[in-house]
Amino acid sequence: MPFFPPNSRFEFKQLLHLAWPMLLAQSSQTAMSLSDTLMASWAGAEELAAIALGSSIWTPLSLSLAGAMMALTPIVAHHVGGKREDETAAELFNNLLITLAIGLVSWLFINGASDWILTLLSVEPALQSTANEYLFAISWGIPGMLLYQSIRAFAEGHGQTKIVMKIGISAVLLNLPLNYILIFGKLGMPKMGGVGCGWATTIVFWYMFIAGALYLIYSRFFKPLNIFKQSLKPDRKKIKHQLSIGIPIAASLGVETTMFCLIALFLADYGATVISAHQITLSISSLIFMMPLSLCLAVTIRVGQLNGAKRFADAQRVGFLGLRIAVLIACFSSTVLYILSDGIASLFSTDAELIAIASTLLSYAALYQFSDALQLTANGALRGYKDTRIPLLIAFIAYWILGLPSGYVIAEYWGMGAVGYWLGILIGLSFAAVLLIKRLYKLSNEALVTAPNFN
Repeated sequence: MPFFPPNSRFEFKQLLHLAWPMLLAQSSQTAMSLSDTLMASWAGAEELAAIALGSSIWTPLSLSLAGAMMALTPIVAHHVGGKREDETAAELFNNLLITLAIGLVSWLFINGASDWILTLLSVEPALQSTANEYLFAISWGIPGMLLYQSIRAFAEGHGQTKIVMKIGISAVLLNLPLNYILIFGKLGMPKMGGVGCGWATTIVFWYMFIAGALYLIYSRFFKPLNIFKQSLKPDRKKIKHQLSIGIPIAASLGVETTMFCLIALFLADYGATVISAHQITLSISSLIFMMPLSLCLAVTIRVGQLNGAKRFADAQRVGFLGLRIAVLIACFSSTVLYILSDGIASLFSTDAELIAIASTLLSYAALYQFSDALQLTANGALRGYKDTRIPLLIAFIAYWILGLPSGYVIAEYWGMGAVGYWLGILIGLSFAAVLLIKRLYKLSNEALVTAPNFN
């Protein structure tokens, strides 16, 4: 059997059409984080370490909460595939209600619990003070980011991914000068150091939401839906359905991202150099991660649309086509990351010790590219089937029962330090990849057998 069957050409083009704008959109979003890391490193290792610690608190929280918004993509995709576009405005309205509630909770949590968390981890006072100021600044932007995620999920469910790309690129172009002005105190602004990254990101998050809302109001594509002219009201059934899909996605994202970010907190006692090296590695691997993530999102949209149209054989074909593409992406990213590890690390610092540690961690990060790409794509296909509860269980076992504990043992008891945690990540991702692919195979076959009753 050929790696790419002849009858997969059309769907390959469809996935590519959906994925490449999202690749640029996701890359631009990660580029914002990367620019924060890079510019903060120019302000000093202490500033970078403070941002790393702060990010370890707000990033898993915000990404997890965004899962409730991500549920909107497969729901809208099913409506679009079933020619029920008129129902999507109500889905968006109810999702925005969920988002407003979640945004308030996130603001309260960050401002109420961050100091306690950093104190519990015995972070040195100077780092704790800067990290707290950074978290206070960015807490004001998280509600805007979550509202934008609702609009983004709605547009993606309709297959409108280019607008997401345009907003993402413009956000980076805004973030760069804002970072420079606020970190280093230009144009009459006070010199804020790493805290300036938080305020810059907050401004950008609200810009993205406003830009997305204006697009829905004025774009030719959405004008026939009369999104903001309909008489919309809270719908308990729709909210419950969205939460039944979104909460497991949120929890699954929380389990995975918390594993990564807890490592930075566990490394707090290793000093600013090791924390900074970990943050550099995490930023670079997150940037490369955008390629399989964009594929994952494209697979979710396309599988969701095909299931909505009751084309279950095509939906299965697209899911496994996505896995084949994921293997090719992993081959590329792993090779690049391994070969260029030294050069990448040297972009962030002239400190020889920091470069050496970061280069080593990047080499180990190259190992898990295959597992990560495969588990992510399989998860994306499963979301296209609205299957999120079993993937949550798999994620919990993979990352919290296997990945994080094994990383801790290798790091602390086998004496491998930060490297041990990255080996633990590899173990967790590999386990998740195997089980999620098996789950996709089982569920897609069941959809074929029970096609008339599949929802």
